[in-house]
Amino acid sequence: MANAKLLLKLGNFYVVQDYGAKIDYITIPNYNYCSSNEESIYLFLMLLCNGNLDKHNNAILPVDSKKRDAFLTFLKKQPLIKIEDNTYFYDLFAPLNAMDLVSKKEFQASVNRSPGDLMCCDYYELQNRLSNQNLLVHQLSDNSPIIYRDTHSLLTSEVVEKYCTKPKETVLLLYSGGRDSMLSAVRLHNEGYNVCFIHFDNGEMIDADWPFIYGSHNFNREYERKIYPNGNLDDIIIKKIFPDNSKAEEYGFPIIFQCVDIKDTFKKLCDACGFAPDEYLEHGTLFSELRCLCCRTAMYIETIKLARTYGYKYIAEGARESQLFMVEQEEILTEYKKLMKLQGIELLLPVIKETDDQKIINELLAAGLSGKPGEAKCKLGRAAMEKSKFMKDLILEVFERAIKPVFLQSVDVRYYTLQK
Repeated sequence: MANAKLLLKLGNFYVVQDYGAKIDYITIPNYNYCSSNEESIYLFLMLLCNGNLDKHNNAILPVDSKKRDAFLTFLKKQPLIKIEDNTYFYDLFAPLNAMDLVSKKEFQASVNRSPGDLMCCDYYELQNRLSNQNLLVHQLSDNSPIIYRDTHSLLTSEVVEKYCTKPKETVLLLYSGGRDSMLSAVRLHNEGYNVCFIHFDNGEMIDADWPFIYGSHNFNREYERKIYPNGNLDDIIIKKIFPDNSKAEEYGFPIIFQCVDIKDTFKKLCDACGFAPDEYLEHGTLFSELRCLCCRTAMYIETIKLARTYGYKYIAEGARESQLFMVEQEEILTEYKKLMKLQGIELLLPVIKETDDQKIINELLAAGLSGKPGEAKCKLGRAAMEKSKFMKDLILEVFERAIKPVFLQSVDVRYYTLQK
């Protein structure tokens, strides 16, 4: 019986055999106890779980038969996927979830301390290693290299594309609780992103808890109890956000940064523009537009700091050009995208071209979500003004002269120095 080969998935990583110059499937020994390749693979997994492998993937110590049979029965609940003759793929996600926490830790530790050539790598590491391993170099006695094509490795990019999955990228979504930010979350989720909400406090918000009632399971229970003292809070939240209860589990977007304080950053930007945050409250003036620009820039600054701290590569928001605010127009958003690119971050705008409010409501309802807005109200908020080209150019000039330097200096002094 030929040795079986195995590509093993472990959480977000894949376990393969590392031969130095190349990576390949794990080679599974033909264990005496086993009468088939499938039995050998399950026994290998059991030995790996228990840290009972030598460098040739054989058992170091004898295995208790009762423990062995019980463990094999457990592992066999997750089927092997046959890639080709004697070559298999096994996904440990379900078994790992079924184990208790101690067993998970023991298993992961077993992989890390395995004496053989096993290695864990993610999807991108697999692709990178495979793209570089089709040429091998061997040294002759006179130190001149011979380069030849490796025809022995079965593990190929095609196999990885078929049986391995790209990890979901996390995107930090600027979340207000309104329809635009909620629809942005749904669209990003449907594109495969892991969506996390970030919400802000500029010091001027009314009903600051309201977005959390509508937008996530991570809501303010004290606030809910005041409004619904006799209700089941979990039922209430699902009915509000998820009219179709079956969608609740699918969409439960987490708010990982709640009420991020932007008051000082907001004030610093307003000071640079020459006015205080609570000045110039007239309807639809240049100053109200600039104030909104300062507030949104403060949100971006603090989000970028958190994204860099935690390694996130994407920031998103529910900006729409049709809202007419300068902060949501292409001229300014193009500038933001350039500034974020300096930080290694991409800005995503899932609803930027939407013009029809009813279409947005219908799309949310079709997704099983509430079509009602749930955002807090800003005391400083004013309607957008109609802007001539002259007015747009004036706002862009203030952005370049006053706001952009504060942005660059706030997120990274080094970039500010380079720009100067």
